[in-house]
Amino acid sequence: MTTTLSYIILYVGTYSRLLSVGAALWNWPFLRGGVRLFALLEMIGLGFTVYSTLTFSDGNNAYLNFLSVAVDALFMSLMYGPLMPTVGLRRAVWLFGPLFAVATGADYWWGEGRQQLGANYISALECGLVSIIILLYLNHLLRQDRVSLRREPIAIISVCLLVISLIALPIYLFSPALMSYSMTLTLRAYDLMFLSAFFAHTGYAYAFWFTRSQAVAA
Repeated sequence: MTTTLSYIILYVGTYSRLLSVGAALWNWPFLRGGVRLFALLEMIGLGFTVYSTLTFSDGNNAYLNFLSVAVDALFMSLMYGPLMPTVGLRRAVWLFGPLFAVATGADYWWGEGRQQLGANYISALECGLVSIIILLYLNHLLRQDRVSLRREPIAIISVCLLVISLIALPIYLFSPALMSYSMTLTLRAYDLMFLSAFFAHTGYAYAFWFTRSQAVAA
């Protein structure tokens, strides 16, 4: 029963991206700037998910995890670079994506990349760095106008991204130790991560619809 429930949560969390991608496609003409970039990232992510599912039995798709992390980092730079409050932070965030993508490629080819352990550690590092970037942006936004957290689609997306990143970070980082300690506890941890993915993708979908309502109201 536990394993069956975990499989259900896995598929619901993984394919909940269909909600955000569907909302993005339906409202595409109204999406602008970072919101449109994130919508495109969601579409690419869905493509990775489908391809990974189709090639899972081959056992030769380990590179997809690293490619996905590299693409995420590049899009985070494009999204949040212009939103940083200072020139120095903007430059740092602009550089983050390309440098992290190169580091991810290096880890795959020369490090532990061909093992799941390497994928977990590079994913944990990305979650940590992205969380810092989002916190810097949200802090800047709160200093300007607290109401913006509810009326800015990019802020809604950022909060969802922050929550799932903070949940995923310790799971990716400590999953090897967790597996050796208790497989049941490991399953519960991943259940939490995939449930948070479901709520995050629902939040992204809401942000895309909210963008449309803002454009129509204007």
